[in-house]
Amino acid sequence: MGCVEVLVIAEIFCIIYYILSMLQTVPCVYKLVKTKSSDDYSLLNRLCQYTALICFTIYICLADTEVLTKIIGFVDLGLLTLENILILSYRKWK
Repeated sequence: MGCVEVLVIAEIFCIIYYILSMLQTVPCVYKLVKTKSSDDYSLLNRLCQYTALICFTIYICLADTEVLTKIIGFVDLGLLTLENILILSYRKWK
């Protein structure tokens, strides 16, 4: 596999990561803050989050990316972490 092919594959994983991550994280964080409840957090959101994390990890391993791209990626991971903290803090434990 040539260097160009690896970079193309890495860019595809990057695009998948950012699309999935933003599609599920931003609206979910907004809803969590607005409703202060996480009891209805869906399995689909969790699946999107982990798929995005897997794609991001593959992307980072395959590509030598610019520093700005890595910073944006880690900011996005921070957003996912914030979401998980909000879910745990707003959950009504039984």
